[in-house]
Amino acid sequence: MSYKKPQEIILLVTELLQHFSTIKGKLITRLIAYFMAIVIIGVGGISYFELSVNDQFETLFDVIYYTFTTMSTVGFGDKVPYSVGGKLITIVVILTSVVFVALFSAMVAALFIESKLREEMGMKQTNFTDHIVIIGWNLKGPRIIELLHKKEEFQKKHMVVCADIEKNPLDHPYIAFSRYRGTVHEADLLKASADKAEIIIFLADYSIKQGSDAMTCVNCLVTRKVNPNAKIIVEMLNPQARDYLELAGSDLIIGVGEVGGLMITEACFGNEKIKSTLEELAMFQ
Repeated sequence: MSYKKPQEIILLVTELLQHFSTIKGKLITRLIAYFMAIVIIGVGGISYFELSVNDQFETLFDVIYYTFTTMSTVGFGDKVPYSVGGKLITIVVILTSVVFVALFSAMVAALFIESKLREEMGMKQTNFTDHIVIIGWNLKGPRIIELLHKKEEFQKKHMVVCADIEKNPLDHPYIAFSRYRGTVHEADLLKASADKAEIIIFLADYSIKQGSDAMTCVNCLVTRKVNPNAKIIVEMLNPQARDYLELAGSDLIIGVGEVGGLMITEACFGNEKIKSTLEELAMFQ
């Protein structure tokens, strides 16, 4: 027995979601048309056979009331058709209403599942303001978010992880996920509401160390175009890329090697705060 790889499953789910999005409008339209057809058959049929003949159906409102209570399968029994035609119409309305309720329930379930899948796979549009966007993802990501949420001013601030990964890396009510592939495009940033973000953080891609800073530079250029006012913080691997990252619009550049070397040097001179920070980082790694 052959098993599909996770990437193949995600691709399949993505294709199914795209297909469902294409036909969703048609399905909803047909469902509405089906509902209206039942109402027309019920109201028209009962009006023809019972209105002004059966004393329980004196007005059109009585017919509409009876039709909807029958469609809902409540069946109060306060109004009953006497004619054969009225009874046949009632049977048709009941049977078609049962089918409608089943189709409606299936549609609602499908929409709910689609929404959750899109959210989990980073395909759903976010709508935040003054939030934090983290572009890229590496082993520092969870720790950064954890430390930010410890600060009182960031505890209830929404964050969006925008990265080329398969699904949301964190299960947190204030963490949303937006997926992109390769280099980030303007549409990807708008999907993450980066145009309204307060802070945008770029994390380095450790899997491509030689080209990580170049990709960050390109992504930073696009991001600065989308949001000229956000504070952009960049993680840099190669110190030689600093000038390019500054030209790309970053406000603060954190050189991993530079910071690490400085902290180790300070620790040698007995800086206890630096020592505790290094120990904490060592435990995290």
